[in-house]
Amino acid sequence: MQACGNLEVVQETTPDSFKNLDIAIFSAGSQNTEIFAEAALKNDCVVIDNSSAFRMDKDVPLVIPEINGDALESHKGIIANPNCSTAVALMGLFPLHKRFGLKRFLDSLIDSNLEQILRVAMHLQLTNQGLSLHGR
Repeated sequence: MQACGNLEVVQETTPDSFKNLDIAIFSAGSQNTEIFAEAALKNDCVVIDNSSAFRMDKDVPLVIPEINGDALESHKGIIANPNCSTAVALMGLFPLHKRFGLKRFLDSLIDSNLEQILRVAMHLQLTNQGLSLHGR
């Protein structure tokens, strides 16, 4: 395929695809992440996962670099990130919390992002700073 004036070869992802890679960005759904994450780890390739596969895993840091980039230091080969609407919401809420001590946030997104927002809030230790989402 042509990309930026170059002829690029697109190949099927296999467990061998991660040899000699430092980082792989996974964004092809949680099923594919679950299939290929272990192969990436076996090849010392760090996985940055954009699917929901690891978002609720307590051993995988859930990172918004502008908010908790220091959590990257604790990764064990996999880094999760929240979906786009959660990341955008927290990018606006976190500075408000830091400045004014946000006490409660009511989420009314159409899909089920509340669990992800709660996980991010816990991970960022906002609850230790007085943040309470939906009174929980």
